[in-house]
Amino acid sequence: MTGTFAVIANLEAGADGYTMATLPLHVTLLTIFESTLDSAQLNTIVGAVAAANTAFDVPSLERALFGVNEDVPVTRVVRSPALFALHSQLLSEVKDHARFRTPQFTGDGYGPHVTDQGERCLAVGETARIDNLTLVEISGEDVIELLRAPLGVI
Repeated sequence: MTGTFAVIANLEAGADGYTMATLPLHVTLLTIFESTLDSAQLNTIVGAVAAANTAFDVPSLERALFGVNEDVPVTRVVRSPALFALHSQLLSEVKDHARFRTPQFTGDGYGPHVTDQGERCLAVGETARIDNLTLVEISGEDVIELLRAPLGVI
């Protein structure tokens, strides 16, 4: 394995590096995975998927607890056809080269949400704009943004 990564749709502007505790609000598209692909190969894959899709909105649904122990506060968002298609395209491109920490949250188990970040959260009834694919590399508690590729505009 060459590294540990995730693909998110960033909902906030900000720095290109943060920690797990200071992540921007985001919708996770591919949960944390280790890959035999290097960052350059993943940049190419994520960039190509971004170029093939257009931006869209997803409304939030309700507050919930997610995660293996159902102890992570989140706001669920609609698993729209566009959002699930984006997840599925990314999954299809990396699945043969990835080992997911929580594979039960991929494919049919994909449950889109925005994880609370301290006091920051997506309010119920608020809409999330999915307009980018962001590839991040995770090293311990450090998270480095490797690529933020814009989706086309509606």
